[in-house]
Amino acid sequence: MDKKRFVQIIVVITTILFVLSAAQSVRLIVADARHGDEYLSGVRPARYHFMVILPTLEGDFFQNMWGEIREAAEELDVGVELQVPRSTLDLRGGTAELLEIARLSQVDGIALYVTNEDDLMPLINRTDLSGIPVITLESDAPMSRRSSFIGSNSFKLGQEIGRLMQEAQPEGVRAALLKSEYYSDRASQWSIIKYGIIASLTSGEDDRIRAELKSQIGVLNAEEKARQILFLYPEVNVIFCTSLVDTISAANMVAEYRRAGEVRIIGYGYNQDIQQRMDEGYIYGTLVRDPEAIGRSGLQALVGIKTNKYVPSFIYIPGKVKLAANNETD
Repeated sequence: MDKKRFVQIIVVITTILFVLSAAQSVRLIVADARHGDEYLSGVRPARYHFMVILPTLEGDFFQNMWGEIREAAEELDVGVELQVPRSTLDLRGGTAELLEIARLSQVDGIALYVTNEDDLMPLINRTDLSGIPVITLESDAPMSRRSSFIGSNSFKLGQEIGRLMQEAQPEGVRAALLKSEYYSDRASQWSIIKYGIIASLTSGEDDRIRAELKSQIGVLNAEEKARQILFLYPEVNVIFCTSLVDTISAANMVAEYRRAGEVRIIGYGYNQDIQQRMDEGYIYGTLVRDPEAIGRSGLQALVGIKTNKYVPSFIYIPGKVKLAANNETD
């Protein structure tokens, strides 16, 4: 066989192999496309895309709220996207930035925990005017154009706190309030809670609020604020805390300085550490919110708004009071 004939045979074989390979590739592509179509036809696209903006995922409260939102989203056939500020040192700026991103992204709705009412109110208004409904979870901006608030009744919450203070110190309440940074900085929501406390305390001549301190994120800061209360306000005999971390930290400080009974804690939240301090007598009672119900109701409210159903401006989610004697009341 001459060289020219050999080259011709090699070319023919190569061509045949190439054609067979191309045919196989086409077959596989068609098969993959068919399987892909079958997969896509079996998955319904989400009806809506909502964004949830929370200040943090630290702690059981926000974790449980988000977990319930995700579960409800699957049941309601909607997509939810969680956003948390990149830095806990700038909750105000971080939350505002995320709200603006959500507006520009044209999501179908936003569930928001308000970290600063003054800063967020104009952004909430702008978002609503852009056709995107905003609902607030637990922390509110009532003067804004938000569509609905889902959470605790602030005035009733304050009244309950005042009642617990009087039960803890029946001979006279000299209270300190330790406000978490997660509460809205503007006066509206916190002032309603405080007004409810004062309304309860007016029934006793010696019942007064003697101090109000703001705690920032973290155990060390909460312990320092609790220590300040014990040393700078020695007349204080009951401390109300607005977060789980603050509650445990304040109880630890009271235990460290052996002032059980002399200073009682009215707390927020519940876990084994709080139960231990309740058993030891440092915490008189704690307010237990229902983050799962708040999260689920919030998502249902957004879906209701998008489907033109009536959604109340306020949807109150009742909590419970857990006392040291393990008595629970609605």
